[in-house]
Amino acid sequence: MIDERTYLRSIVPGNELSDRNIVLVPMADTPLSVLHKSSDISDRLVSGIVESEDLEPGELATIIQKTTGSDNIDNISLHDKALGDTVDTLSNVVKSHISNARTVVKPIVLEMLETMEEFIANNSTINILDDFNIIIKKTPPLLTNTYVTDELDGYVGRTLLYPDLKAKLKSKTYDDILPLLLTGNNDVDKLIVDLVSEMSVDTIVSIYTSFLTTEHTDDVLTYQHISMLSSYDKMNYGIVIYLLARGLINTVDNDGWDVPLSVYNKTLMELRDYAGTLVALALQQTSLLVRTKQLVLSKDMGTKSITVSGEVYTEWLNSGGSPEVVLGILVSDTSNDTSIPAIDSKSKDYINTWASFTSFYTTSAKNKLFRSFKDFLLGAHNNLFRELTPIEEEYNNDNSGFRDNVSKLVTDTVNTITHKDMDDLSCLALKLVARDRFYFTSAYGILNDIQEATIANPDINVREAALLAAINYITDYALDQISIKSWN
Repeated sequence: MIDERTYLRSIVPGNELSDRNIVLVPMADTPLSVLHKSSDISDRLVSGIVESEDLEPGELATIIQKTTGSDNIDNISLHDKALGDTVDTLSNVVKSHISNARTVVKPIVLEMLETMEEFIANNSTINILDDFNIIIKKTPPLLTNTYVTDELDGYVGRTLLYPDLKAKLKSKTYDDILPLLLTGNNDVDKLIVDLVSEMSVDTIVSIYTSFLTTEHTDDVLTYQHISMLSSYDKMNYGIVIYLLARGLINTVDNDGWDVPLSVYNKTLMELRDYAGTLVALALQQTSLLVRTKQLVLSKDMGTKSITVSGEVYTEWLNSGGSPEVVLGILVSDTSNDTSIPAIDSKSKDYINTWASFTSFYTTSAKNKLFRSFKDFLLGAHNNLFRELTPIEEEYNNDNSGFRDNVSKLVTDTVNTITHKDMDDLSCLALKLVARDRFYFTSAYGILNDIQEATIANPDINVREAALLAAINYITDYALDQISIKSWN
């Protein structure tokens, strides 16, 4: 039944359409056309006596209500019967679509969203300081301990002589090497353990293997390698070699090396004296670096690192220096400045250089992340699309090009996304799954309406949001059965 209130509410929009010479007509052979025909009262007006335009709106509304209504349950009007059939049909359709959207499509949307969020969480942090390093080299506390410095004083001023003899001991593990380094002085031994811990187990084993055995490994060290190190690294390597040779002399651990004791001692003494002189010279070089305020020791854009003197760096920072200046030196193509006076004279330039580089690097990293994200989306979709849901299987049986269509839709979406889409992953997941993969259903419209309802009103419950989605679906269902025509 079309009640009076419903008819009266249609007058204003009807007049507006009439003024624009527009009429809305139900399409032929649609449920709406059947309903429309059952509402036609023209043949029920008294022909030639009363025309509809002669009636007041209220009078016409009363006639419409009476003629489209039912007298009783046994005498149902054509309109009520058509309306009932339409409601039953539409109710079943809406239930089916909402059920598919919520129980079939939505779980896959959420799974896609979860994988996207995991990718972003693992890859989106762009911190340039994680990639670029300021390596700080300092004199190890071990070499400021008086017990050690007093022992090394005898090597000050001596010429560095390379050993003529080579020990031929068997290789050892780190656990076997560590006791050879210790002196028996608790304070000194603690400093030794601290030093070797910073140098890593592999480095200590490599030093022992390279200089005290005849074994050849990929990380073998030579005297030439040592000579090319910075003065700080020479100190570290040198003191380890010194302590090893010292320990082996004191313990006489020939470990299968069958030579007279005199040869054993002479070989290890040569190595010890080489290392002691190396450390003494390195300490002198480091002292000179500090006195002349040489901050930068080396830089390497290949490893994105710049090495500085720890003593000079600490004092410089306390005087107002900043890490950004040092990093600006690293990324500058033309800078050869190493001393504090030269660096301070261009500090603003270096800060600006680093700021510009940071902006470029961050943008480049974001673009790289964006490209990786697009590749990831295609891979994530393919993984989820390997197994079809029952409704997809049914559709695929009647539509052989289904998989190709989905792949094209997903690829087109991925190719057209922007950086901004990464800020709304739930919306993107909805498009890729509900809109593209389940394009043959109404899932996208329903789930998108529910999502928009919850965004507009965070306090709304799921049932209310689903009701709004159903109303929108029914509205679209009706609109698809209406054509717009001109009066003329």
